[in-house]
Amino acid sequence: MKRTVSIMMQPPGAVTRIASYASLIGIIPLFATLTIEPEMLNKFPLFKDRISLSGILLVRRSVGKETDFFAHWLVASAYSVFSQRLLDKDEFFSGYGIRSHSKYQSDHQYCVTSYGKQFKVTYQLGESDGNTNWRGPIWMTINFLLIESLQRFFLFYGDQFQVE
Repeated sequence: MKRTVSIMMQPPGAVTRIASYASLIGIIPLFATLTIEPEMLNKFPLFKDRISLSGILLVRRSVGKETDFFAHWLVASAYSVFSQRLLDKDEFFSGYGIRSHSKYQSDHQYCVTSYGKQFKVTYQLGESDGNTNWRGPIWMTINFLLIESLQRFFLFYGDQFQVE
């Protein structure tokens, strides 16, 4: 899982700064998973072409006479990095769910100076410093979507899909 990259918009002619920090936003593409029956792909051939152009992985599975496809964004080479960081208690994993920002940010604040002002992305506990929804607490809805996605991976891949 890569660190999230955000672009700070500046007036025309000014330097655009790139902010890179660990955020849950990086796993959102994982939520886009879909099991597709062959009849649907045959019925909509342009859809199949669009899938191949978009970078979505289309995995075929045959069990007996039945065949279906699973569409998702997570490439195998990124999976180990994704699972290691997501399940690391010093990064995203907590006893209450997955954090919205990596705990790594608590000791490694991201700072950028623009037009003489300093801006920070900090990690804050859920009950401190006012509205901290973007800086560390657990988002139940995102955790639910993550669990649903992992379940769809397991339903398609079976015991081959493991979260360590």
